[in-house]
Amino acid sequence: MKINIENISFSRYGSFLSVSYYKEEKELGKGLYIRNIRGGDEDSGDFLLAEMLEDGVLVNYGIDMEPERLKLTGKKGEIELIISEKNEIRIRGKNCSLRLTLNNQSYDHIISHENNNWEFNSYSKHIKSMFVPLSGKTVITAPWNEERSEKVQAEICGESFECVLHFYKSVYLPKEKYKDFDLSLEEIKKEFSAWLESFPVPVKYKEENALAAYVLWNNTVYSEGVLTHDAVYMSKNWMTNIWSWDNCFVAMALIENHPELAWAQLEAFYSLQDESGLFPDYINDRYASFSCCKPPVHGWAVKYMYEKNPEFFKDKLEMIYNMLSGWTNFWLTYRTHKNDPIPKYYHGNDSGWDNSTVFHDGGPLESPDLISFLILQMNYLSELAKELSLNDKTEFWKNKSNEFLKILINEFWNGEKFISKKIENNKKIPVTKGDSLISYIPLILGKLLPENISDKMISGLKEDGRFLTDYGLATESLKSPFYNSDGYWRGPIWAPVMMLMTDALYRTGEIEFSKELSARYLNLVHTGGLAENFDAKTGKGLRDKGFAWTSAVFLILNNSFERTNE
Repeated sequence: MKINIENISFSRYGSFLSVSYYKEEKELGKGLYIRNIRGGDEDSGDFLLAEMLEDGVLVNYGIDMEPERLKLTGKKGEIELIISEKNEIRIRGKNCSLRLTLNNQSYDHIISHENNNWEFNSYSKHIKSMFVPLSGKTVITAPWNEERSEKVQAEICGESFECVLHFYKSVYLPKEKYKDFDLSLEEIKKEFSAWLESFPVPVKYKEENALAAYVLWNNTVYSEGVLTHDAVYMSKNWMTNIWSWDNCFVAMALIENHPELAWAQLEAFYSLQDESGLFPDYINDRYASFSCCKPPVHGWAVKYMYEKNPEFFKDKLEMIYNMLSGWTNFWLTYRTHKNDPIPKYYHGNDSGWDNSTVFHDGGPLESPDLISFLILQMNYLSELAKELSLNDKTEFWKNKSNEFLKILINEFWNGEKFISKKIENNKKIPVTKGDSLISYIPLILGKLLPENISDKMISGLKEDGRFLTDYGLATESLKSPFYNSDGYWRGPIWAPVMMLMTDALYRTGEIEFSKELSARYLNLVHTGGLAENFDAKTGKGLRDKGFAWTSAVFLILNNSFERTNE
């Protein structure tokens, strides 16, 4: 498998280490950076700039990236890099030099240790790295200026050379012996091969399917610090956190073949769930953020997962009930106003559709997608309560679900579509700005919706030149004055929306339209890669090019699409 490092950073399962190639100017210029992605996405974690020299002169090089190895090839020399362990990078080269330059900030320095080892110490990145030369000649450049090194460079060269970079927070623990480089390389290759083989091999889009599986493997980090479970980050390019709805789509893709890892994506948030029932918006190894939250898509997702792998969930039903009831009660208790039982979004980020036009004038906002997610979640809670013999809760949640279904239809359906309402001076004002696809999320209710309403909504989705394009569904109508081809949630196609809508249409009975949208999404990834989102008209991949939930939805739809066409 050949991978473009400009789209997907080089890493491996479990590691917080990542290698990225930047074409744009960075702190030390363009080029290849060894990164430490701990601490979340507020800092890209650029730690060391890696450069190739031949005869003492910087050279351009080609990059060959495979899941197990990164290879740089110059005019006459070459360098190979592997992440041999989660906190260890092995590098070897021949007929050239490797120069490592520290991304220097206040107090950063390098200090000599025994055996010609040198410790990079980055105060700003909260990480240290021991540079261990195994063969070759080493030159260190580190002029001292009162309290830090002005510049820190380590260069290693020779007809052949090899070195190790150990990363740690506190102290370096020396190794008595290192595995042979080629043996480590082979072990990584086998690890990824086993991962890839765990996923079904589709008839169509085999390369994209393998790359999507790689992105999930590559984007996973081990539990550390605040992260109580192994987590599939959205990306190791820059969105280096796990978010509380992104995690659901990833878990759905993993539930059949890697159920423990799938469950870990949810349990990581359950372990940090607030007493109010609120999930963190996102988590990384250093902190969990509660500044915003994400929509209650979890009931829909867990039920989907249960249907795919019921045996796995047999001993988890009580935990799921506690998790989802707490999460539901948060919305019913802390996001409602006095004498008004309808939950509200406070910010676009709460919905996941950060800058959708329904939030054009801010919040609080009563939105039909939020009500619909809660209806499904309360229905599922009723089912769980029945299985757990919680008879009073079985009826309670069923009645609540029915109550909210009536509210949704009576107060938010205007005869043409579902509308959102902004709360302003204790009045509810219908949102009229734009034409967002978020208004069509209630289709996830399937047969719970009256047929005349679902028929009208499906007709709206099929309307020529509105949402439907050759590649899927635009998040803002192409006819809207707010449509922007790279406008985040004001136009581009997004994987989670395609997953929700294809599932919704299937459950509504619109099976052929569901299949058609699946086919368009699969072709979209074939055209635009595994990007964060896509230009709705051209299919071009936008923003981050190595996104986990894009990969997850591709794996789900590529395989389920084939099964439904057998």
